[in-house]
Amino acid sequence: MDSKVCYTKSITPIDDYICTLPLDTQKLAEEELRETETTRTQAIEALREWAQQNPRIKSLRLDANFLLRFLRCKKFSIPMAKEMIERYLVLRHYTYDNMKPFQNFDMNMPVMQELLDAGYIFACPKRDHLNRRIIMIRPGVFNPSKHFNYEMVKLHGIAFETLMEDEMNHIHGFVYIIDSTGLAFHYLTLFTPHEAYRIGRNLEKVVPMRHKSIHGLKVHPSLKFTVDFALSQMSEKMRKRVTLYKNIEDITVDKNLLPAEYGGQIPMKEMISAFKKELESKRSIILKNDNSDVFLEMYPEPVRNGSVRSLKTTIDDLEAQLNKNNNNGFSKIELQGVQGSFRKLEID
Repeated sequence: MDSKVCYTKSITPIDDYICTLPLDTQKLAEEELRETETTRTQAIEALREWAQQNPRIKSLRLDANFLLRFLRCKKFSIPMAKEMIERYLVLRHYTYDNMKPFQNFDMNMPVMQELLDAGYIFACPKRDHLNRRIIMIRPGVFNPSKHFNYEMVKLHGIAFETLMEDEMNHIHGFVYIIDSTGLAFHYLTLFTPHEAYRIGRNLEKVVPMRHKSIHGLKVHPSLKFTVDFALSQMSEKMRKRVTLYKNIEDITVDKNLLPAEYGGQIPMKEMISAFKKELESKRSIILKNDNSDVFLEMYPEPVRNGSVRSLKTTIDDLEAQLNKNNNNGFSKIELQGVQGSFRKLEID
């Protein structure tokens, strides 16, 4: 680290990265992500200098752990990591009805505790044979007459942000098991297919996570259209990683790693308790992320609104195109229902 450089925008200490990853993980990172000691050091410094000089960014984390999750997700492409960081920061500041669903990721909020205790989402404690964490998602326990869709989004944010504090997860990624038991047609009042599409595409493009495989269990026949639509809108790479099953017995994941209720050895209640302790251990740094800030007015409106179409080009190119077209094209793309709820959003 260059001691002469003063990174005034950083909300976390500027650290000299020391690699403590297992040798097999380091080897995998080099083979799959092009990560070496040299590329890592150079890339971290490049992102720090870029962020410090970027007029659109007010403040953000510049510690190595935070920057590496973007670099690893984008296989150490610095331009792509820069783009993802900015979009991530903008997404966190999205506001509707004077609320920011992507901020205040506090697991101690009563509603978050209630959903956690119900087992809506939790990570199994042991890694699989490829060192991936398995995330269980059980949307059927979410009561749409009692809870709001933004609470669902917020809890996903709490879980994902916490898990991304672990470098092993940057590299090995995640396996998802989505148990649709109890999920029926009336749950579509939470999200329309268009909204699910928007959220899914932003999750894939903006949140720095490696989604390795998705296993869906017991999808209700009334939801077949929604599932088919969601699959058709995924990138081909992600679509190939999705498998649907009628029975837990057919799933290809090592069932010994799953809760006892799914064929494993540890009761789900114990797994949930362990995951809550994991969330609590990272709570302070997760809440500190809210100190990140950007000058929203300096971003094109489609970027501020999370437009899926805007994901197809870079922020800088989009801004240049908007200026050239003088309020034509993308400038007319608006996220409908900004003053309402997610239910009013429309696809681009």
